[in-house]
Amino acid sequence: MPNLAEDVRFIRMLRDAHVLVDVVGHKLDAPNGVIPVVCPDCDQAADIDGHVHRILDESGGKVRLHSLKQHGGGMLISEACPLDREYNIDRYLLKHIGIARNLKDINTIILFVHAPCGAAQLEGLNVVEVLYHVVEAKKRVKARWPKDRISCYIHVDYANEKKRTYFLSRVAFEQWFRENNGEQYVKHMNKKNGSDSDQKIEFEPTTPATS
Repeated sequence: MPNLAEDVRFIRMLRDAHVLVDVVGHKLDAPNGVIPVVCPDCDQAADIDGHVHRILDESGGKVRLHSLKQHGGGMLISEACPLDREYNIDRYLLKHIGIARNLKDINTIILFVHAPCGAAQLEGLNVVEVLYHVVEAKKRVKARWPKDRISCYIHVDYANEKKRTYFLSRVAFEQWFRENNGEQYVKHMNKKNGSDSDQKIEFEPTTPATS
């Protein structure tokens, strides 16, 4: 099992390195709402949804959340993420992001993870691995829909009644990962560097809904 105290140490280190940034004042370009890919943890869902509502409200966008919820959240889309690989959960989520985009005319996708995450703990993933996989997921989603706005966030429960949501900077994380030999913390690396080997997700709509 991951060492939770070690995870908190990493989170603080990444905060100091500006990899994880307070969402206060962080603007989200979401004129028609968002498609959050998020873990359904019943003890954190209300706080996570509340943070997304506030971000949208402060950004002046429509407060519309068309959420896709699976244990593990946004990191599941990484081709190297070990959670539920036997079920092709990554392809399933990509398919339903495509459906949601067309049904609701939403082109802003937010990939959420949280810590501590029970699903991640079952697979022995530490928080660096969780962040690595959600960054890889972002690159995969961006490669599929290059004109869409894709953002990553992590929700942290510090277990003392203090909960925080942070924006995750992909550029800052990848720089930190290179400079700190991040590979030593990650058991399942993506050999494709975020690229998507799938030619097409079956049954994905290609035209917007008209009603």
